[in-house]
Amino acid sequence: MDQPHYGGVLGSLRKRTFDRCGYGYKPEFIPSSYWNNPHVCYSEKLQPATIPKDRMPRRNVPRWSKRKTTIEKGELRKDRMTQARNRVMRLRALKNPSNISMKPLQGRLHVALQTSDYLEALYDDPPTSTSCTQTNLDRPETPPFIPEKTGVDTCTQIYPDDLFFFDEEVKPILEVTTGKTIEQALLEVLHEDEIDGMEQERRRFMDEKAAEEAEIQRLEEEERRKNLERDKRIAEMEKAKEKHPQIKSRCLF
Repeated sequence: MDQPHYGGVLGSLRKRTFDRCGYGYKPEFIPSSYWNNPHVCYSEKLQPATIPKDRMPRRNVPRWSKRKTTIEKGELRKDRMTQARNRVMRLRALKNPSNISMKPLQGRLHVALQTSDYLEALYDDPPTSTSCTQTNLDRPETPPFIPEKTGVDTCTQIYPDDLFFFDEEVKPILEVTTGKTIEQALLEVLHEDEIDGMEQERRRFMDEKAAEEAEIQRLEEEERRKNLERDKRIAEMEKAKEKHPQIKSRCLF
């Protein structure tokens, strides 16, 4: 931007400027000798430094009530503190590695391993290939291939017992088959005998149980009859005792 021209006096002076509230006007700290100089006109002294600017984008410029400005200043300070704290944490994380991953022992190295259920080959540049497909035509099935006949046909005669002697070769197979059959038959017979023995034992046990139950019923019935007979005799004795004084009194009178 163009700076204002104050004449030859300002050429040797050191100027200090500051921006007030976003305005483009920058007043100069000029010694009083300049203001008292009669060779500088008054309009030149009041010439602005630059064209006025828009002050709305600046955060430190109040645009509403003082309370709202205070809140915004607090929020701005909080944002700055958060950014500074995040920056410090990032630098600290770069300087101090995580304590979870321990350093390898001397003479050893850490190797990255896959911990998933299924391992897969990982490539930085996996191999690729190109292939094409073609839809099959709607046509009948291809008949089986029958090669062309070559050479001359001939025949061979094999007589009995030329390849092997059946009566001798079949003996091991027959022995194994017969032995397995007899063994299975014996197992079945033993199983049947065991089942018969268990059935007989069950019947004997049931007979003994039935006899015991019958004996218990007989004893209970006998005990019941004895109790009835005893009660009957006691009742008869009571009646006889009651009748005896009556008979005696009748005899006396």
